[in-house]
Amino acid sequence: MRAPKLYGVTYVPTLKITQQHTKRGDYGLYDGLRVRAGDQVSKSKHCTKRTWNPNVQKTTLWSEVLSESLQLRVSTGALKMIDRLGGLYRYVLQMSEERLGGMGIQIQDLVISAMQERVQSTKVFTQPIPESKLWRISRWQDSEDRVPNQTARIMVPSVEVLLKFPSFRGFRLLIKW
Repeated sequence: MRAPKLYGVTYVPTLKITQQHTKRGDYGLYDGLRVRAGDQVSKSKHCTKRTWNPNVQKTTLWSEVLSESLQLRVSTGALKMIDRLGGLYRYVLQMSEERLGGMGIQIQDLVISAMQERVQSTKVFTQPIPESKLWRISRWQDSEDRVPNQTARIMVPSVEVLLKFPSFRGFRLLIKW
């Protein structure tokens, strides 16, 4: 296994953020978290100023699109969201600039450029799907493989297709309608 790349931020891009943000948030994936301040109230109601730092862990995350591992500072909330969305590249593409921060925007640019290179390299070998097989494409595949809405209507098998393939499981169900 290759050693993970260490990404050090040399230039932090200016962000269009209305709220105040910390520099620390630009050097990792913090999911929009920042240092919070408040009062620690004792039993005698004496208030003492204190701060709460986000729970940040140094982790190595595998990027499927970049096909390499990245060593980053990530908050536990961002780790949960990465797991929930299904990977680092989906997290980076779906989150807003405010939640990503400087490091997230840099990773987003890397992911987008890698995806564009992959599309350009595979565009030569791809062929259009014939209309007779178009209805076999499942609905739950990844969004990058989905066909446009106009051709999605063709995906439902017509009566002629059902008559050609009598072993189709939904044949009897569709005929009853």
